[in-house]
Amino acid sequence: MKTLATLTISSSICLAWGVLFLDIAQGQIVPDTTLSNPTVVTVNGNRQEITGGTTVGNNLFHSFQQFSVPTNIEAAFNNNLNVVNIFSRVTGHSISTIDGIIKANGTANLFLINPNGILFGPNASLNIGGAFVASTANSIQWANNQEFSAVNPQDAPSLLTLNVPMGLQYGSNPGKIVVQGMGNNLELNLDNFEIIRNFRPVGLEVNPGQSLILAGGDIELQGGNITSQGGQIALTSVRNGQVGVINNNGTIKLSAPATSIEYGNIQLTGAASIDVSGNRGGDIDILGQNLILSDGSIILADTLGSYIGGNVTIKTHESLQVQGISPTGSIFSGIFTDVASNATGKGGNLTLETGRLQLTQGAQIGANTFGAGNAGTLTIKANQIDLIGESNLGGSGLFTVVTPLATGNGGNLSITTNNLSVVGGAQISVGTFGSGNAGILTVNASKIEIIGISSLFQNTPSSILANVENQATGKGGQIAITTNSLQLIDGGQIGTIVFGTGNSGILTIKASQIEIRGGTQANPSGLFTTVVPTGTGNGGVVNIETQSLRLVDGGQIAVSTAGTGNAGNLSIQADTIELLGTSEFGASGLFANALVGIGEGGNISLSSEQLILRDGATINISNFSSRNPNIPPGQGSPGNLNIRANSVSLDNQSTITAATVTGTGGNMTLSSQNLLLRQGSFITTNVSGEGKGGSITITSNHLDIQSNSGITANATGLGAAGNILIEANNINLNQGLISASGNQGNITLSSQNLIISNNSAITTQASGAGSGGNISITTANLALTENSDISANAVGIGSGGNVSIRTFSPLLLDQNSKITATGGQGNIFLQSPGVALRRQSNISTNGIGEAQGGNIVITANYLFAIPQENSDITANAQNSFGGRVIISSQGIFGLEVRPQLTPLSDITVSSQLGEEFGGVVQINNQGLDPRSALVKLPTQVIDTSNLVATGCPADQGNVFVVTGRGGLPENPNQTIQGQTLWQDLRTLSENNPQSSPSTPQISQNQPITEAEDWIIDINGRVTLISHNPNQKISVSSAQPSSCNLEGNQERKK
Repeated sequence: MKTLATLTISSSICLAWGVLFLDIAQGQIVPDTTLSNPTVVTVNGNRQEITGGTTVGNNLFHSFQQFSVPTNIEAAFNNNLNVVNIFSRVTGHSISTIDGIIKANGTANLFLINPNGILFGPNASLNIGGAFVASTANSIQWANNQEFSAVNPQDAPSLLTLNVPMGLQYGSNPGKIVVQGMGNNLELNLDNFEIIRNFRPVGLEVNPGQSLILAGGDIELQGGNITSQGGQIALTSVRNGQVGVINNNGTIKLSAPATSIEYGNIQLTGAASIDVSGNRGGDIDILGQNLILSDGSIILADTLGSYIGGNVTIKTHESLQVQGISPTGSIFSGIFTDVASNATGKGGNLTLETGRLQLTQGAQIGANTFGAGNAGTLTIKANQIDLIGESNLGGSGLFTVVTPLATGNGGNLSITTNNLSVVGGAQISVGTFGSGNAGILTVNASKIEIIGISSLFQNTPSSILANVENQATGKGGQIAITTNSLQLIDGGQIGTIVFGTGNSGILTIKASQIEIRGGTQANPSGLFTTVVPTGTGNGGVVNIETQSLRLVDGGQIAVSTAGTGNAGNLSIQADTIELLGTSEFGASGLFANALVGIGEGGNISLSSEQLILRDGATINISNFSSRNPNIPPGQGSPGNLNIRANSVSLDNQSTITAATVTGTGGNMTLSSQNLLLRQGSFITTNVSGEGKGGSITITSNHLDIQSNSGITANATGLGAAGNILIEANNINLNQGLISASGNQGNITLSSQNLIISNNSAITTQASGAGSGGNISITTANLALTENSDISANAVGIGSGGNVSIRTFSPLLLDQNSKITATGGQGNIFLQSPGVALRRQSNISTNGIGEAQGGNIVITANYLFAIPQENSDITANAQNSFGGRVIISSQGIFGLEVRPQLTPLSDITVSSQLGEEFGGVVQINNQGLDPRSALVKLPTQVIDTSNLVATGCPADQGNVFVVTGRGGLPENPNQTIQGQTLWQDLRTLSENNPQSSPSTPQISQNQPITEAEDWIIDINGRVTLISHNPNQKISVSSAQPSSCNLEGNQERKK
């Protein structure tokens, strides 16, 4: 509902415009009498002829009380042909309203100054041979302080040494200059988006090559058009100060100092236009506080012929705003220096300098080529640049593009700003649609934000692009970005895409901080170089240098190909790389994919102090899409992955993957001081077709694999799995997995310490006809505990792999842990100072089905197990021959060779077909018969505090267990030593239970020998003895009454 205030304002506006048009209807050309030779105006019908005036040299001066030219009226300056400049002033207090024709003879330049303001109506036109300057300055100035003033009118300057004045002097409140019209009637060729100017009205126009200058307070083009084909147009808005006038080889231009001047505003509305396009390029210079183009208003300096195009230079101290499309929807607001479709000349340069540049609702700025000529350069300097939204004609944006059918090369685009924001489907592009090469995009900014997608075109993201478009043969543009902060949010993208045959350019980013977050199914936020299915050109390289790189909620960096062209490579150098989380459309991550076509995948190279993958994030090199399963896999091989980092961690189902369906899978090389995988995270290579899987090579100081995480190389089809090679000082698997499954994948580990615990495994496994891979481990220390295993298995008809382990310290298997080569003819080779099997642990090469049992070769100083713990060494078979067990050891303890498995600790080579199919056990004794000294040990660990009686309280029970060698020498070559007694010299006293024992007296000449038994004398003292095996030793059972040991038990073995 309208309020009274609204109605009052509307009425005032109508009244003001009514008075204005009344002035136009009644206005006349009225001379004043301030000149020594006054101006004369003669009316002849619709023609008002202006004669007289004062001539000084080649300059003619006119002075008017009023100067208005109504519709259909001609104001004709009838000057001599030798006049170079006509200076006319309005000394009255009314604005000049011009809706007719202004004419002058010859090639004279015409200056019109009226401090009150100048209005050009929709029918105003010019017919002059030289330049036209309309100004609301107070005066025109020359050297020696001479001036021609409209506010302090005097006679014409008497001594003029120059044809062109030095400058225009403005008062404190100069009037406006307004140009009215019916709009530009411009349209777009929808085939290539070239601007069609066939029906554009010229409006105010000077002859080709001449200057048209509007120098007022505020300047407004209200649907008006001003034209100078191949000439020069200048708009300068000044509210106070002085503007210089320059004669540049006969061309009049304005200049303004950088300081001591107050600028005004310039507006182009209602599809207004400024056009200097021509066979010979013209220039446009605009200077003011603010410049606004809206409603399809446009500034053009196109090259139409073979000559070099003119330049557009716009400098606004506060803002430059370009908004929307025309009321008819046929053209967007914009500023352009294009090369037309039939032109061969080079396009002009476009330079913008402002405090804030804002393009909204589909507005565009460009230096494009539609023809054979090369496009010019687009240069922008601004504190703030905002590119926002789109229209039905496309997104707001900055463009230096080679259009379809164009053969010229694209121009370069340079942006320098504190803050760059690209939002809502807006774009910056240096692409090519033709045979010409695209230009180079350079961005230097403190902060860059690229956010969201188009609301009208759902597949159009906010973006910075350097594309090779469909049917294009030219090379794609390069993108170089330097910034403190780069943010790509909710679909924002930077990339190069190849739709044609041209190769993509290079994408280089140097930033202190980079954050890539979110996106949609079709448009994840990210950095991309892509070859689409129609593309035959190669993808571009992505180089990133940053302190911090964060990819969050589905953000991506990808180098991919879906065509015949190869994908580009991705190289990242960063202090910290964080890949965090997923979205409903996919995982955050780094991707190098070869999809659909035959192109080869790109490589990924990372160098970082810290690499973090968390909550489902991924690094993926493959020839199929992990994001969209509907995309067919490619025939090309994926690239390789190289990671160098001080610290690498994968957490909560994060992955590093190299996968292929056909071709050779990508290889991974990872070098890190610390590598951690936990909570279901994996590093894996996979081949699901006939290809060869990629290998994994890891060099690390500490490798820690926890909580159902792992390093795997898989083959799920007919292809061969890749190999895994790990070199690390410390390897810890706690519910961890290192696996090569499928066919022929080998695992090689080298470490100082290898701990495998809590259901962890190192395994190779073959299925079907495939052969199992081999496992080779070299380590100083190796322990398997808590149901862990090392295995090389075959579950099909293929042969199992071999397990080779060499340790420099004793090898421990505990709590149902295993070393196995199960399936068919797999072998185990163990070399260690000692091998201990505890609590149902085993070493086995059992054959499955028709497969024979494998071989087990153990070389160790000792082989140890506890009989009752059922730890076994087996090379058994089901429907074939048992294998071989070859043991070279100085001693075997707790294990016995048996024909079948028992609840005890066994060595078996049996077959289910019968004893005649059993295998062979070969024991190479290195110094003694191991079966002659098998020792029966207790299965429970004894509390050592009860080993020795210590004067305990009454009724306290003690157990003292001593196991000797049964009176046997250590080997047959040793002699039996004489008996040596050990005495407990302590006195057990009822009154002094804590007394210390006296020092035992030991003979200096008698050697110490091992105790074989003991005796207890009548005083309860225990004496250890060594004696002849055949000698019987009587043991007294006397007990000291002071200790009351009725409940003690004595056990002797």
